[in-house]
Amino acid sequence: MRLLLGCGLTRIEGYVRVDYDKAVKPDFIVNLDKLKPWPFKDNSIEEIKASNLLEHIKNIDFFMEECYRILEPEGLLHILVPHGRNHMAYSDPDHIRFFFPETFIYWSRSSFGSDGRPITRANCDFKIEKVTTHINSKAIEKFKTQEEKEFAMHHYWDVCTFINAKLRTIKPVRGGNIGKYGVQEDSK
Repeated sequence: MRLLLGCGLTRIEGYVRVDYDKAVKPDFIVNLDKLKPWPFKDNSIEEIKASNLLEHIKNIDFFMEECYRILEPEGLLHILVPHGRNHMAYSDPDHIRFFFPETFIYWSRSSFGSDGRPITRANCDFKIEKVTTHINSKAIEKFKTQEEKEFAMHHYWDVCTFINAKLRTIKPVRGGNIGKYGVQEDSK
């Protein structure tokens, strides 16, 4: 089974539509932000698409843990979010968080923090397969060299529009489990 989380009015053939708003007539009505298990079995989903959704989610670690729980081993999670350096990220008053290409390392146990310790943010583990940045062609065209374009992507607003991330589940979680509220659980 493949899920389209936060589907709104979007329909993609072969995907089960999930949304909290019954007016959009989803296949499943689920509040993806509620701290309770979603109505899908462990390891039962092969692929999830979450487009323009994560910037609205309050409980981001819970969201990522639930995606991880229901995705089968090596299942795919596709995420599309506004780039944190774009006005679209800030213009919607319902956006509560902002994303950059590096944000997704926080759900991969192969990543390390600035202090050198492995990142163990939530009880999930994803391999980052690909993270791409969508570029505003009109905004970037005034920069001539590749070096200028790279600089613009990292320093100017509205050059980058969206981030597309493709994450694959790694099961079991590498390096132990994280309990509730991000506290490391002892291995027994």
